[in-house]
Amino acid sequence: MFSDAVVDLASGEVWTFGNGLSGQLGHGVLRNEDKPRLVEALLGKSIRALSSGSFHTVAVTGISPIACDSRDLFSSSFVSADLKNAYTWGCGEENQNPSASSAQPRIVESLRAKNITNVACGDSHTVAIAGIASFFFV
Repeated sequence: MFSDAVVDLASGEVWTFGNGLSGQLGHGVLRNEDKPRLVEALLGKSIRALSSGSFHTVAVTGISPIACDSRDLFSSSFVSADLKNAYTWGCGEENQNPSASSAQPRIVESLRAKNITNVACGDSHTVAIAGIASFFFV
């Protein structure tokens, strides 16, 4: 079973469904979801970038959401804005999730004050981009 995440660009809400056995859906439980379900821990935070790997997910909060593409769900363009925070959840066994394994979104402390503009997940890694010149592998 696949896992997937969707951002409602009008509201900035995150909805996830599919394989959740590693906590990558962000609902606080380790179980699969057949239908999209709101990630309640991110309510009130406007999500402007989001990416999901096989076993973990990362999101960036911001003032206004940005357009996402269909597979990795991260923006293909850079957006300037005020300071952003990155949140991760899911498996952290291979250090792809710096917040360690968590079934709920947790802020990435090492990326505070870095003005993260974009993120991408692979199977065992996460990349965060700050501005247009700084890359952080977390």
